Amino acid sequence: MSQSPHTGAEDRISFPGFKNRSPRKKVRLHGRLRGESEWTDVQIKDLSARGLMAESEHPPPRGHYIEIRRHNHILIGVVAWSKGNRFGVALAEETDIESLISGVPTCLNGERRDLVKRDRKPRVLLVLSTPSDWKWAGRALERLALIAFGVIGTLFVGELVYEALATPMEAIVEGLRL
Repeated sequence: MSQSPHTGAEDRISFPGFKNRSPRKKVRLHGRLRGESEWTDVQIKDLSARGLMAESEHPPPRGHYIEIRRHNHILIGVVAWSKGNRFGVALAEETDIESLISGVPTCLNGERRDLVKRDRKPRVLLVLSTPSDWKWAGRALERLALIAFGVIGTLFVGELVYEALATPMEAIVEGLRL
């Protein structure tokens, strides 16, 4: 069996007729589970690079997307099966088992996720912290309100002029038809 250092083939167990499966590690790790709307305690019993088996008082049903947090690690996945108080999760990303068990950050600077991999545009946040900032925001809001009232007033006057001229114009059009 040829093994490639980049594909992780040496870490997989293969049986004819079955899907390749990452090796499991029996563990007893505590974490927090966020299901549909609330956080509950969870105990991870079995762990691999792409999945886990856990126990909870209220396990999520199959097909639900969940988030499990342990120390500074965030595991996101979908529930593959659920039976009794146990359930299996297929993780969205491969995880480092040893760092999850030890609680050591996966990044050197303590970040939870590797932001270098992501292609994100920075968000612009308007912070109003000084009185001059609030003064600027007030002036901008005042100008917007004046423009809105100007447009509404122009439409109102235009409607009045149209109504005032519509009746005499109808009479002129009728007079020209005869």
